[in-house]
Amino acid sequence: MSGHMVYFANSSSQCGGVDVRDAYTDSQLTEMGITITGESADQKIQTLVAARLFGAKLLGATWATSLGGAVIDAYKKAVGSTDLIVLNDDIPTSGNCATIGGTVTCHHAPGIANTIHEMFHVFDNHYRDLSTTDDGKCGGGAGCWASNYLPQEYINDVSGYQCAKVRCIAHPPSYGGYDSSEAFANLGQNWVLDATNVDVGNSGFKGDFGDTLRNWMNTNMPTFLKNMGY
Repeated sequence: MSGHMVYFANSSSQCGGVDVRDAYTDSQLTEMGITITGESADQKIQTLVAARLFGAKLLGATWATSLGGAVIDAYKKAVGSTDLIVLNDDIPTSGNCATIGGTVTCHHAPGIANTIHEMFHVFDNHYRDLSTTDDGKCGGGAGCWASNYLPQEYINDVSGYQCAKVRCIAHPPSYGGYDSSEAFANLGQNWVLDATNVDVGNSGFKGDFGDTLRNWMNTNMPTFLKNMGY
């Protein structure tokens, strides 16, 4: 498959009684190692767009040659397999989604930004599984998360984002369970969406500290991928 981004309108495209849009979406998700339970066809497209934006961001960097030449390959190598389960029930005050390993469980179908945030949690866990590097960030031996490398002073400072609310960072410091892994996923979410046309005004970085955050990701993502064996 090519690395080109493909978008569909919300209306179905029928061909011989088969919904070509849905079949293409399911095929792409399968190729990217993503399984989904509980999402509608349109919601699956949002998940696919999120994954392809993630992969495209990686391929857009000059250091990403080790990931192959396709968006699908880049995503799969960086993130691994992803299981998304949508419960379609009430969202608790603790937030919409929770990620354990490669499984993301959400109460409502997440939008593109929220999906990328959760994909960065999966990346963080995949990094821990593959990396053999410590660098003194996790107490000795392998098993560091990528988020262990996030500078302490970055964790509670959200001034580099467009706002400090959930529309700009999926897990604000005001939510329970906020820690370095959530700060890292917030950072990854905005790094992927930076300079895209997705939710302009609520995504990406601003100001001097925003530039610092962007540069930190540009510098550290190649190191993370190298530590994972790419």
